[in-house]
Amino acid sequence: MVVKAAQAEGLTVVPEGGSLFTQDVTLIQDGNSTVEHNIPLHTFYKDLVQLWGQTQVDYTPTLVVTYGGPAGDPYWRAHTNVWEHPILSRHAPPTELAANNKRRVIAPEGDYVDDDSAREAGKIAAAGRMVSIGAHGQQSGLGGALGNLVVRARRLEQYRCAPRCDDHARNVIGLCEGCGFSGSR
Repeated sequence: MVVKAAQAEGLTVVPEGGSLFTQDVTLIQDGNSTVEHNIPLHTFYKDLVQLWGQTQVDYTPTLVVTYGGPAGDPYWRAHTNVWEHPILSRHAPPTELAANNKRRVIAPEGDYVDDDSAREAGKIAAAGRMVSIGAHGQQSGLGGALGNLVVRARRLEQYRCAPRCDDHARNVIGLCEGCGFSGSR
């Protein structure tokens, strides 16, 4: 009912998905604007991909925060010098960057699940739905940057969703010109 009412008013509905497969499939079938967070499956089989491809529901798997294991955020914090990032270090207090990023927690490479989630998100993009990044409350300025790193590093761009993922993310949640967000960087 909420989705139908929102659609009638030209509004987007962006539910907090993830974690529960059956809930996520219900969100897709109900026609929400997008599903936030990764669907917690290692492999998307043909039935799910076909179902999703027949809807107008897009996908924001938030690869930096992924169900099922460590994701993009802890991976990039552990494998890069975040506190030295040229743009981020101009806009965040250096002491905060150092405190949050210099002591690294590293997991075995195979434990990180952002690559699995990116691979499966690619199937949804190949089925015709838009896939975008999502930051989900990471340290200011870092979530989107890490999301883009995950997309590039995990080869998600082969599914034509990476080049415009920032613009799509803004549009799918209603942050566009005339909606209080200039879209400029």
